[in-house]
Amino acid sequence: MGRRAEIAENAAKGILPPVPDFSAPTHARFRNKLHTVAAMATAGDLDGLRAFRINPVSTSPKAIMRYRDLAVQALEARAGRPDAAP
Repeated sequence: MGRRAEIAENAAKGILPPVPDFSAPTHARFRNKLHTVAAMATAGDLDGLRAFRINPVSTSPKAIMRYRDLAVQALEARAGRPDAAP
């Protein structure tokens, strides 16, 4: 199983995904957004994560969007919500 598949499987089990590494200079302007999303995920703020809008114009926002979506999936699974992924 590949790393992405493992992360997705873990999210379905309620395990938060690892926060993407935004240490490269190309990610600098998106670090605050990632920090905000990661803080909401850690706090279990499903409503905040769902409402957080991301414009996927480059690889950085796309990575944040993937992280957010996996975090939502993990938090839903933890809560045993009926709309959580199987």
